[in-house]
Amino acid sequence: MSFPYNPSIPSTSSVPSQDASTIQSNFNSIQSLIAIDHVTFTGTSGTNGRHNQVTFNATQTPGMQSDPVSTLFTANGTASVHPNLNFINSQATFLLSAVKAFGSFNDITGATGNITPLNQFNVNGMIVKGNPVGGVFTYTITLNANVVGGNNIVFFYNYNIVGASRNFSYTFSNPVLTIGPGSSIGSLQTFSFLVLQA
Repeated sequence: MSFPYNPSIPSTSSVPSQDASTIQSNFNSIQSLIAIDHVTFTGTSGTNGRHNQVTFNATQTPGMQSDPVSTLFTANGTASVHPNLNFINSQATFLLSAVKAFGSFNDITGATGNITPLNQFNVNGMIVKGNPVGGVFTYTITLNANVVGGNNIVFFYNYNIVGASRNFSYTFSNPVLTIGPGSSIGSLQTFSFLVLQA
């Protein structure tokens, strides 16, 4: 996107009647430029100039900042070449977009089939509870397409069990996360999970 702009008009030698069209064009370009990601001059009083969103034009690698300066920027991830959102200050660089998916669900019925998540982000529909193999149920969670790159993820979980504790294992083949409890003892009341990737 580009806008016409003549930085030499007006000048000290300009004649307003002759340069009016160029001056008006400059003003139009300024308003159009402000309208990108911002509330324009026509917005509600007190909101002009505020952000509607932030669009990054390209990835950047800013140098270390000096207090109190800090910077938001995008850079390619380590597991994916797609940009991640980062924050840098005088102390370090912090990855803001590491959370790729999360969710929680209850399973107190003991039956197989679909489980509606209590809460989820970037999970594609239902969580599927599979038939037990050797008394062990599995839970299949499909992430939305392109949420992560490849199969290298960091996976955290937390759970509430009625009756006894359980050990859980998982496998991930993008985009399918399969959770397999190591024991069928007790009733799984709430299971929460978090998927991270840099």
